[in-house]
Amino acid sequence: DCLPRFLDRLGAEMQRAAQDMESPLHNFWSVLVAADTQAAAGQTLSEVQDIRLLLQQTLVRVQPDFLWVNVPPKPSAPLLGRDDLIADLLARLSAGHSPALSTDGLPGVGKTALAVVLAHDARVRDALPDGVLWGGLGVNPDVVTVQNQWAAALGVDLADEPAVHRRAERLSRVLGDRRVLVVIDDAWTIEAAQALRLSSPQVVHLLTTRDRTIARAFAGAGQQVHVPELAAVPAYELLARLAHEACAADPDAARALVQAVGELPLAIEVLGGYLAGHELTVFPDLAPEAFAALGDARQRLALATERLGGQTGKKESLEAVIRLSVDALPVEAAAAFWALGAFAPKPATFDRAAAQAVTQAEAGTLALLVGRNLVETADGVLAVHQVVHDVMAGAVPGEVVERHREYYLDVVDADDEDWRRIETVYEQVRFAADAGNKMRFVDALETYQTRRGIWGDRLAWLAAALAEARGAGDRNAEARKLNEYGFVYSALGDKRQAL
Repeated sequence: DCLPRFLDRLGAEMQRAAQDMESPLHNFWSVLVAADTQAAAGQTLSEVQDIRLLLQQTLVRVQPDFLWVNVPPKPSAPLLGRDDLIADLLARLSAGHSPALSTDGLPGVGKTALAVVLAHDARVRDALPDGVLWGGLGVNPDVVTVQNQWAAALGVDLADEPAVHRRAERLSRVLGDRRVLVVIDDAWTIEAAQALRLSSPQVVHLLTTRDRTIARAFAGAGQQVHVPELAAVPAYELLARLAHEACAADPDAARALVQAVGELPLAIEVLGGYLAGHELTVFPDLAPEAFAALGDARQRLALATERLGGQTGKKESLEAVIRLSVDALPVEAAAAFWALGAFAPKPATFDRAAAQAVTQAEAGTLALLVGRNLVETADGVLAVHQVVHDVMAGAVPGEVVERHREYYLDVVDADDEDWRRIETVYEQVRFAADAGNKMRFVDALETYQTRRGIWGDRLAWLAAALAEARGAGDRNAEARKLNEYGFVYSALGDKRQAL
């Protein structure tokens, strides 16, 4: 019932403004009902910007009561070994501080998982009752789309503003005094993190990053919080939760394996998926099946000990765990695993239909990858952790990359006016475009990028498409791209560049 209430309030505010004789909206309404529309319009064209500002102010007054944007679902099981860290972070957030979670460069330690738990915690809701804005960055950040998603929730259109820092300023003004948690997840550069920082007085930020330098620059030394690996006991408890049979078969060997992978949560989860040897039914429409063990628990423990015992570093151990798990997969599941490298890694997601179309795998095969903790799933979508993707990326067959590109181009071409649908897949579209053939993406995404104000991508893609046209000696395509360059610069108000 939130939408009808919102529309009622919006209508009332607009009616009140239109009845105000001093309001530009009143003059605008007069144009619509005037007998001589052309003459009336000529007198009010100068007030278009005033009308736009008034409408934005009206939307601010009727913005939704609670914001919940892009927040991942709550974990199904509580985090192990993180109680003290969570308590510390809760105290910082409740006091109005903006901490930054960092590590020693290690992936898979659970920074994002901690941020998700905090976002869902009732004590955070009490301290910051107006909601959560979540922005996932990653190695190839799309700051503009994150800002657009936040703006849509606030009833603001940022398409006319190309500069990310000015977009952030507008978002901050709209938020006003609302008490909101802003989560900036997986920052790889300080520039991307700062672009999502809001200046509203009651906003509290939570940053996650692998880089201590970024954490310190964002939050200051006093609010930089180091996230360590798990202690030995909770690390073993996590493995036992995932692979009870294997741990019960030889607890000492299981503890040694936990130590071998450096007590990294992601490594333990992948190791647990391998040791359990379970083909989990993770898609609701598949018929439930009993767990199917791939071999004796002791044999799996012995193989894991042999493969992982000689690793020299934690990062190397994590990659070795992933490869160990993949090597134990059936042929068709291993092929699907490598094919999933055609998709963009987290924070990007993809649905099961896309995964099946690109990998040409059955749903049960994808379910096995999820059961082995090689692929993540939540709320009906799939995702691949950046570390797992790093292992995949070097072995993706060329024909799979092409299927990924064609699949998402087809999604866009189905209706290039439906920006909401395209926005849900835009991270995958960007990833596909980076693989080559920019010309087709420039043409397919023109409407979306210009309407949503994604000018940075637009200019970069046009530059690549122009180079492709010149390299192919296609003078007609070159002329079209130069003309489109002019349109973009004209839209940005740079008439000299447009010419």
